Amino acid sequence: MIRPLAICILACLTVSLAAAAAAPTDTDGGAPLRGVIRQADERTWLAADDGRRLLIEGDGAICFKYANCRIEVLDPQIGADTILQFTRYRILAGDDGQVLDFPPRKILNTKNRQPYTEFQFVHVGPTLRFTLYLANRSDKPLRVRFPSSQKYDFAVMTSDQQTTLWRWSWGRNFEIGYSDLILAPGQQYTFTEKWEYQRDYVEDGEYIAFAELHCLPHGILTDVQKFVIQTKLHQLGMQPYFLPLELNNTWTYRAAGGGPLLKSQITGLATAGGREYYIISFFPDIDCLDASGEPQLGDSRFIRWDPATAEYREWTPQGERSLLGVGGTRRLLPAEKPASTPVGQFSTCLEYRALEDRTWKLRGLIVPGLGLIRTVVPREDRPPVELELVDVALGPAARRPEAAPPPAAPGDALGDFRLLYRRSGGQPPEDFLLSLRANGTLVVLERGAITRQTVVSADRLWALIQIMDRAGLFQLNERYGDGDIDNPLTIELDVVFDGRSRQVHMRTSAKDKPPQAFWTIVNEIENLLKSLP
Repeated sequence: MIRPLAICILACLTVSLAAAAAAPTDTDGGAPLRGVIRQADERTWLAADDGRRLLIEGDGAICFKYANCRIEVLDPQIGADTILQFTRYRILAGDDGQVLDFPPRKILNTKNRQPYTEFQFVHVGPTLRFTLYLANRSDKPLRVRFPSSQKYDFAVMTSDQQTTLWRWSWGRNFEIGYSDLILAPGQQYTFTEKWEYQRDYVEDGEYIAFAELHCLPHGILTDVQKFVIQTKLHQLGMQPYFLPLELNNTWTYRAAGGGPLLKSQITGLATAGGREYYIISFFPDIDCLDASGEPQLGDSRFIRWDPATAEYREWTPQGERSLLGVGGTRRLLPAEKPASTPVGQFSTCLEYRALEDRTWKLRGLIVPGLGLIRTVVPREDRPPVELELVDVALGPAARRPEAAPPPAAPGDALGDFRLLYRRSGGQPPEDFLLSLRANGTLVVLERGAITRQTVVSADRLWALIQIMDRAGLFQLNERYGDGDIDNPLTIELDVVFDGRSRQVHMRTSAKDKPPQAFWTIVNEIENLLKSLP
């Protein structure tokens, strides 16, 4: 029964669940593509009936409308005991490398419709937080019916509405089946998601964002809002202690798939062009000896830290070049989870990424004070080789990182911790943002520019979390001081920890002030900032 049902549903739902009937079929991408999903070359393709083979993202058996193109998959392979599902795919390109260009979708005005919807977003650092409000403004209960488990979606497009950069639903699975949401008079539901665009390739410029409610009979598209992305304002910068340069510092690496060890050591100092460089020598084996037992000198590189450009630079006969730096085609991002290596596990780790083929590819992992714990070395006409740190010996002047706490330590509970603290408005006007993550990375932005970045120890971070929890952060109201205020100072807290989250929005007001717990938390954050070097 499941198999005939699947084919029947496909025949009935070839129009988008995201915007079905929100616009006529001929204005929303034309006729659907027909074909079969295939797995080949470790990728997922749509073998279309018209002869094209289209590279797509995600996995699954059934695919409905996605971005600006609709796909109808024939004869899906569905077991008799499985739940009927579909996957929202992103079409990347054809097998000839040509990027597909589909007609733009139409954005419809939803003013005075029921249910009432409102779309908002907040741009905090390199993150966009989207919120869709669904409310019943009538005096009677309202039933909203959905044809699948997907109730909403958020999308970001270029300002000409030709290219979709991001959708929340990309790669997510949803179950097919009716579900109802009953809203009492005056009741409101809130759907919130976020997009950290620094991990995707996004050029600086103006973009649009909107939300979709996937309800019957037609779905609802919210009004479009414009925003500007300026990635250079939110990038982490390289610091002089990230790669500790000191005589005799030694790092030993091994290829990820095994093989001989590669030792690198700071063996001396050299002067070239009036500048002093550290000599980093590379030895092909751990003993650094040749066949006759004599010391074997490997290839050497001249490296120095340049405070003017905030990067590590290398001397070459053709002139200096940047070795490790940020900006343009290179980017430094906090890692999303601790890094485990043969020399230990570290909660503070940074991803070093390079822009290649319009994709930010990982080229190394840096533990501040320790150096590169993993690096990907590209090679001509051969696959890149990944090297992993297996041994390290640093001098006493090195700023050593703190290893992650043992399994029983409280630091293990920091996995999903995130704190955003923002002050804006007021007199004189403020524009201050502090970001703190579980790996200890602390970044301060003032008027859109990074003014400070450092690393907070696991113990200090855990102490801050305990104070916030004891003060009752997760029991605070979400908004204070919504009355009319002239030139208000707005203070915002956005905290995620241990599966819980709380957003507190406060505006200075003589009538409605937050409790002392709010000020206790704010003061603790300010004290943390003052105590750091």
